[in-house]
Amino acid sequence: MNSVLGWGVSMKRWVPRFILHFGALWFGPTMLMAYYFEGKYEEHYMAFNIALGLIMLFVSALNKPVLPSVLTGMFLGVHFSILTHQPWLRFWSLGFFASACQGMSHDMSGEKATLLQLNELDNHDERVSFEWAHVTFFPSLLFHSIYQTCNKINKTK
Repeated sequence: MNSVLGWGVSMKRWVPRFILHFGALWFGPTMLMAYYFEGKYEEHYMAFNIALGLIMLFVSALNKPVLPSVLTGMFLGVHFSILTHQPWLRFWSLGFFASACQGMSHDMSGEKATLLQLNELDNHDERVSFEWAHVTFFPSLLFHSIYQTCNKINKTK
């Protein structure tokens, strides 16, 4: 049975994955973390940021960095943001969450995600250039948008 919301994907296929992805893997743990641990290590935010930066550098240097980068940015980013009470870091992690959602939608529709296809290229230099274009351009857009939003907020005060 197809549903209107499934855009042709069977409800038996997308509803359990939707609940697992959003409920069990994202919102559930995030809400629990926020409730019990919000700001618990706020004074140590710099240590968390440095650790996250180093971990992200490491996973981005892997031979096939797409999936490790997305999962690391998504999960560590949101948990570190909660522990250190840094709302901007939560928004940063949501960029990786959006990538995971896009990958999940590709998987459910039977398509292969673009970055995963690029990982299969045999030419390492070509693969790296495409990956760097993807993983640097979209986060740059995010930071640019955050900067513009902050400036608009400051100008209205």
